[in-house]
Amino acid sequence: MGRSSVGQMGEDIACRYLERKGHHIIDRNFRMKFGEIDVVSEKGTTVFISEVKTVVGSSMGESDNHRPEENVSSWKLKKLSRVVQVYLSEKYNLSHTSTMRWKFLVIAIVLDVEEKTARVRVIEDVLD
Repeated sequence: MGRSSVGQMGEDIACRYLERKGHHIIDRNFRMKFGEIDVVSEKGTTVFISEVKTVVGSSMGESDNHRPEENVSSWKLKKLSRVVQVYLSEKYNLSHTSTMRWKFLVIAIVLDVEEKTARVRVIEDVLD
């Protein structure tokens, strides 16, 4: 299983997870030259920006002794905050952006390919 197919599978799982939690997916893979937002969703009056990190491992333990969310470095968060600012200003009224309610999520997924299961963990308020 290639890296891009693992990432795509993780994003699909993350979207289904968010939809089961009452979110409406409004955008995926918003790309800019300096970064990408994996998933954007809305629930109520809040916009959720999600970074999805997926690894292949065992559902009983971690993959290669690390957790997928450890792949979100402070440098990556800094890059993402810039993409989030551009996304919100492009997709929403700029004057509304400063007062709009939004949250950043890291969605960590461990795939167990043999068992055909996935463990999903959501970390909130990473960019506060």
